Amino acid sequence: MLQAMALLLAAALASALPHTGAVRVPPLPPNATQTWFDDFDGPALRPEWSVADWAHLDACYQPEQVSLSGGSLVLAADRRNGTVCGSGGGVRDYVSGLVNTTGRFHQLGGIFEVRAKLLNNSALGLHPTFWLLGDEPVCWPTMGELDIIEVSGKNSPKHTWYSGNVHAGAQCKKDLGGSVTRQYNYGDLAGWHVWGLWWEPALGRLTFTLDGEVRPGGVYSDPAVVALLSREAYIILGLAVMDRPGDEPVPGATQLPQSVEFDWVRAAQWRS
Repeated sequence: MLQAMALLLAAALASALPHTGAVRVPPLPPNATQTWFDDFDGPALRPEWSVADWAHLDACYQPEQVSLSGGSLVLAADRRNGTVCGSGGGVRDYVSGLVNTTGRFHQLGGIFEVRAKLLNNSALGLHPTFWLLGDEPVCWPTMGELDIIEVSGKNSPKHTWYSGNVHAGAQCKKDLGGSVTRQYNYGDLAGWHVWGLWWEPALGRLTFTLDGEVRPGGVYSDPAVVALLSREAYIILGLAVMDRPGDEPVPGATQLPQSVEFDWVRAAQWRS
């Protein structure tokens, strides 16, 4: 009952929050305390953030694609033929931005939220993300991964927005988690929205929210799998370009450069 009432209150407030450059943040539930917050209003990123300068799968992350503007974190994607990507990424034709808090801020369980302005219908091949990754040097998926925002980035009329993507396991490369997906047009969610996760280890439950409401099918309640998420997790905000056949941006259809904006991000922990 308490959780339901708190979600209803957050929904009423979050859905009416315009982006003004000021911090407009819905209240936390009574049983949670804020542990970390960033409104991106300073002249530079806070020291908890690391800026990526490396390749991951099909994406090439470059520091110059990360900036602060008008009280928001801006991650930009662009075409830049022949870019030499750091950390063994080779030569790529697209670049984008990513930041994370690895080694600087991490926690186990609690609430994680971000207010974000995503992409529009001309964003084929682009992949905005807000996710958590276990902050220990162990193999995937044993470190644990929780995807709160993840767009498939595929070249189809609709793109898959994951209501919840859970990766966990006791052995390397053996994922016991799952996901609940829902199809949306990019344009349906291109404005400002608050995306969140309520991670409740004691209840064996993960609740994925949008503007304070539980997303359709957004409750993941497999206690055995949730128990495997036993490591403190750090925050990742990213925008990838899917630079592979069938998923890459479409010339004449994908507008570049293009960016994702984040107004604020916060974490909270459950009170004992």
